[in-house]
Amino acid sequence: MIAAAPAAPSRGVTLAIAIALGASLFVVRPLTVLDPRAAPLLLTGIYAALWAVSVAPAVPSYAAATASRTMSWRAVTLIGLVAVVIVRFTADPVVRPDRRLVAIALGLAAAVAEEAYFRRLLHPVLARAGAAVAIVAGALLFAAMHYQSYGWAAMPLDFGAGLLFAWQRWASGGWSAPAATHGAANLLASI
Repeated sequence: MIAAAPAAPSRGVTLAIAIALGASLFVVRPLTVLDPRAAPLLLTGIYAALWAVSVAPAVPSYAAATASRTMSWRAVTLIGLVAVVIVRFTADPVVRPDRRLVAIALGLAAAVAEEAYFRRLLHPVLARAGAAVAIVAGALLFAAMHYQSYGWAAMPLDFGAGLLFAWQRWASGGWSAPAATHGAANLLASI
């Protein structure tokens, strides 16, 4: 007698597992400060794992997430880039000059991994409740996930960035515009 193969988990279960695994990576990220010498390697592993968890599952194509494309990728990205340049020139650099190359590399890796998680994986799930919910809830979650690393003082900036990136996801219909903008923001914060 041949045993039946176990059933594959449903798409909903797979998405829930991916979202939970990604969130757990945000929880452990601040622990990398415990060993400053190993932090760059640990952060690289965390961002690689976050990216993998975020792009592995098939994401459902909800009408609110895909039919919302109202602007071209170029226009949405340009608006985002202008916004981050304005913010950058109103703030001081946050990275010591001797750590810039590492900060730039990790900042770019973080931007792509985080946007894969928040805009590719999570946005379509939130968009089932509507575009406004996806944008605001996505921004709140983005800010909340950064609290452990940056504290209350950064919450308004993180929430504003989350709003911008979530709006870009909605307006462009994809996650590459917010990833490019997030990468530019992290790059500008490092120089």
